[in-house]
Amino acid sequence: MKSKNKTDSTFKVYWSAYGGPEAILRSKFFAIAILLTAISYPLWLLNDYSDFPTSILPDILGFSIGAFAVWLGFGSEDFKEVITRIETKHGNGYDVSNASFLHLIIVQTTTLIYSIAFKAIIENETIQKISITVASKSEATLYLILTFDFIFRFIGFLLFSYSLTLIIAVGMNIFRITTWHRKYLLHRAIKRKQNPKQNGIHQRASPSNDD
Repeated sequence: MKSKNKTDSTFKVYWSAYGGPEAILRSKFFAIAILLTAISYPLWLLNDYSDFPTSILPDILGFSIGAFAVWLGFGSEDFKEVITRIETKHGNGYDVSNASFLHLIIVQTTTLIYSIAFKAIIENETIQKISITVASKSEATLYLILTFDFIFRFIGFLLFSYSLTLIIAVGMNIFRITTWHRKYLLHRAIKRKQNPKQNGIHQRASPSNDD
């Protein structure tokens, strides 16, 4: 029970820091994913598109998890404390950056699971026979099955497109982090110039280059 509560709490922190459904619907990357899905309809409407995500996403997902791990170890504790004080629309800078990485991983994992389920369903002979039997009863049931099939395929390829466009979003987030780090280093350099006495103590404590 406690484990479930902790998971729910973690998800709420992530979802709040990311911005919730509003952040997704207003995202330019989600809009691009919709456009890409519409343009690519020949790939998913009449064909089994699941080979694309199942062959491409595992490697990208591994890279995404690795990038997240690198980010968690990036910078000093002082730097992390500084960006935690940065307030954004959806929370502090540290949580928002973490949420960006986690969102990418969740979307890619969801896409992969969805694609595997899609492939399993369309290749299941029992489901195919049931669909044919139900569809042959009336035009209404045939239309309903075709509509469901269209929606099922559309959502799957949209998730795949979104998982790819999100890579750009995370790349921009990494760039934003580097700008924060540059400002942090610049601020430290300015403080050292303003406190030459403290800087001199630091230099005397450092090993000499003449040794």
